[in-house]
Amino acid sequence: MKMKLPIILLSSLAGMALCRIRKSESGISIKEVENSIEDDGEYGIMVQNGKHFKAAVTIGTKLVDKHSDIQWHVVLIAEAVKDLADDDALQEVAEGAEKAGLRVIACQSAMDKLGVKKSDLPDTVEITENGVIYMLGLQENDFKTLSL
Repeated sequence: MKMKLPIILLSSLAGMALCRIRKSESGISIKEVENSIEDDGEYGIMVQNGKHFKAAVTIGTKLVDKHSDIQWHVVLIAEAVKDLADDDALQEVAEGAEKAGLRVIACQSAMDKLGVKKSDLPDTVEITENGVIYMLGLQENDFKTLSL
């Protein structure tokens, strides 16, 4: 039984390597992929903790600097809501996000579960009843989304 796991792992790694070879054979470079970001793209990113929130804002700000018409929504769920309420440095990140033209949205369900009040968050943070439902709505509105 112990031998099956290494064999499965090696098979998976070999499959991933083969997949990478095929992609590189397609001729698309990393720069081409990175430059395919649409100038007026619509993106949503759902984050579950403060570190991911900070990363999402950093990436969003960089993209907005390069593509001024991008819409970038950062949706905080779970511990990210509490992290933002408790961390002054993250509150400054949220305020900077608003200045850069990003939208920061916190999940009311997470706020209720974790005892966070609207007054604990920066005024720039918007509230949605449920962060997951908000993300699904973004998808229905043709936003490209991902979760961290």
